[in-house]
This record gives sequence, C-alpha cells and structure tokens, in this order.
Amino acid sequence: MGITISTVIAPRGRRLAALVALLAAAACETSIGPGQSDPLSEAYDPCAESNWYGDGECDVGCAEPDPDCMPEECDDACADVCDATWSGEAAPEVPAGCTADPVACDCGEPPVECPDICEAQCSGLALPAVPDGCPVMDACDCTQVLPGSAVSESLELPASGSDAPCATADPAEATSDARLSVSEILSAVRHRRSIPLIMHVLRAPPISRYYTEKPGNVPRRVLIKQMRVLNRAYAHSNFKFKLKMITRTTNKSWYYANKDSSDEGALKRTLHRGGPGTLNVYTFYGGIGSWATFPWNVVAHPKSDGVMLSYRELPGGEVARYNRGHILVHEIGHWLGLYHTFMFGCSRNQSDGLGDTAAEASAAYGCKVGRDSCPDQRGNDPIHNYMDYSDDSCTNQFTRGQRSRMKLMATGWRDASAQAAGDEGGGGGCGDSVCDGDETDSTCPVDCGCAAVSCNGIAPIGCYCDTTCAETGDCCADADSC
Repeated sequence: MGITISTVIAPRGRRLAALVALLAAAACETSIGPGQSDPLSEAYDPCAESNWYGDGECDVGCAEPDPDCMPEECDDACADVCDATWSGEAAPEVPAGCTADPVACDCGEPPVECPDICEAQCSGLALPAVPDGCPVMDACDCTQVLPGSAVSESLELPASGSDAPCATADPAEATSDARLSVSEILSAVRHRRSIPLIMHVLRAPPISRYYTEKPGNVPRRVLIKQMRVLNRAYAHSNFKFKLKMITRTTNKSWYYANKDSSDEGALKRTLHRGGPGTLNVYTFYGGIGSWATFPWNVVAHPKSDGVMLSYRELPGGEVARYNRGHILVHEIGHWLGLYHTFMFGCSRNQSDGLGDTAAEASAAYGCKVGRDSCPDQRGNDPIHNYMDYSDDSCTNQFTRGQRSRMKLMATGWRDASAQAAGDEGGGGGCGDSVCDGDETDSTCPVDCGCAAVSCNGIAPIGCYCDTTCAETGDCCADADSC
C-alpha cells in the first residue's frame, strides 16, 4: 500500500518529486535491486545486512545471538538498580558479569510518582502532596476504592482466557489513514525521537480488610523492566521511550474495564496526560487482552489516545505465552501506525501493506516455524514479527518497511499535532518554551532552532538539509537560502 498525498505538488523540479516519491514509497518497497538481499528469503539476516552485530546496541531480531545483549538476569538486575537509585536506597547486589552502574543501566531521571488521592480520602487519611502534572480526581467514589462494598462485591468480571493477545481492531478503511501533506512528508528527516511514556497503574481494592494486597498493583521494577524490553525492541527505529510518570489509581470498575466501555472513557478522560506526542499506557486486568489507538485517531479523540495493557502480559505476568513484555511492543506498533501482519490476508501482495512483510492468511500462534499460509506468495509467514500473534518467545523483529512507516506516521500525526498543542501537563516536553532533552528544531521547532522563525516551524518546499544537518537534526541552516 502506498502513501496517499493529499496536497497537490506544484512543479518545483525533479529533485522535489524524487524526494517525495522516495519518502512515500519508503513503507512499500517491493523490488530488490542489484546486490540487495531479499528480506523475505529464509537466509535473510537484518542484523548482518545492517552491520548491527557489535555496534553497541542490543538487537533481538538477529539470526545469530547479538554480543551486545546482556543476559536476562542482568536485565532484571538493572531494573533493581534503577529502582534503588531512584528511591535513594543502597545499590543491590547483582549477578556476576552484570553492572550496578545506573548510567550503564540507562536509568535516566526518576519518574514522577503520583499518589492515589482517592485512596487517602476514602480511608480518612491526610491527603498527600500532588506533584505538578499528576491527575487529580474531581470526585472519589469510595465504593470502588474500599473493600467489601455492595458495588464491588456484585461487579460482574469480564471473561478471561481469550486466544488473541491484542484486541486492537484493524481499521475498516485501511487506505484513508495515510493522507499526509507534502510538508509533513518532507519534514520526516532522519532523527531519533524521545517519546515520554506515562504508566497509569489501575488496581482493584483489597479483597477484604484482612488481605491488603491490591490486585494489579504492578511494582515499579516490573515497569522499569518493561521499559528496557521496549527500548531494546525499538533500538534501531527512530524512537526511544522514557518513563516520565507513574500514577496509581484504585478503582475496581476501571481495573476491569471493557473495550469501548464507559469505564474506559472515564478513566482516560481523568488520567490522560500530555499531547499527541506523549504515550499514555494504562495497565489493567485485561480480560480480552490489550489494545491501542492508531495515530490518525488522535485529532478527533485526543483523550482516548494510548494503550490499554493487561498487567498479566507485563514481564513475568500470568499469561505464560505473552509475559516477556512483547505485547506492549506490539501495541505501540499500532500506536505508531502499524497493522497486524495478517490484515489483508493473501488477497494482496503485502499482508500489512508493506513490501518486505510476507503475505499471511491469518494470525500465527505459538511459534510455527516454516508456516506458509499463502503458498502462492513469496516467503513464509512472518511469525517472528512483533505485529503477529506468535508467542513472546518467538517474536523479535520489525522490518525496515515497518520502521519507515512508524517514522512517517509519527511525523504526520504526532510531531505536527504536538507542536501545535504542546504537552498539557506532565512536566515539560515539546511546547514548554524550553529546548531540552532530545528536542531539536526538527522534532520540536516551536521550542528549538531558527526554523521556528525563518520557516514558520517547517522548512519550505525547495529547502533541503545537507549531510551535517541531517546527522544532528538541525535543518534550519539552509533556511536563509530558501
């Protein structure tokens, strides 16, 4: 599936036309040039093809083990190191060969911790201080917060055990999502974008006053480990995710929310933070699995934007086949514009609209190596792709076309919208009048660089970045010549 451009391109030379064609085709390349490897062949190794072995970043989509990857026990150890560092506690002991260095573990800044105001209010405790940007409930329903109430006792729980780990519905009109203007496509320059991620931990009240554990109360170390899994999976994309805030809310109805229910709407309206460029993840029970919104939905429904993630599908969760953290990788793929690998079945040459994803008739479960549900099409089913339904132990890769599509979709719907709206709360970000963190004049021209002045936030048609500017993300150097 190509990218439909909604703006008429005025004749401005072959260079512009070639650039637009290149960017528009980045997500649907189907031909194999001389000397290129076939991404659908059984022998294709994306890590060897891109020289990723030994480059200092852990890659999980390689045909061979990547020497840059730490053992899983070191990944767990780093989660403990970060947790202790942020809490001001002594560094924990780590297994031999692992590091206790917060910098090496990429701990970064500690996330803002938001207290559960309703829990304090309903229990008659003193109200805690609320850091800036944290959500505050307008009214607390104590029947949903305290154990033993008639409402919570009679609540009918959703059925669990669905075979599908992802309840995200593929859009009925799969071509209407790709309508980007020429200026939006031209602004998709090469840069690494840091996405602030807010974890909203939804939990149920204790079963009784004698059993004080709150179902769904995910420990911070598990959230940290999930972030490490996430950034490892997206290591060679244009995205890095930073845990900026953790909220905890005790509400039984919200904890057991169903898809498209009034409870889902209420919890998102209350807890959602930031603009289109901020990722809100809500951990909850998830009887039917997890789901996400697509980027083109954010304009009409900004508060609904985000991922509903079953806490049972977090690292170490109850769902044995999906408890390595790959479900959030999958759902964020939707959030950045990817479809399921089997969306179009065998009816088209590309099952998800991308030329380097093999056609697939239906979702794959388990890890059925060699499965070929579209024998008339080139390549076996992409069972190792994050956007299929294979077990977490089997999924380990995005294709080059998928990475290109995510960059293009984020630029069209999340960067541009975020520059206009800014981050509403959450402590800074694009639109806060401060150029900081990973922001550049490409990712946040409203805060950074001369492009905001010289080019009204975006380089005009005919203005191009030279090699140096493309590397740094600073593409306003040519603005005066446009």
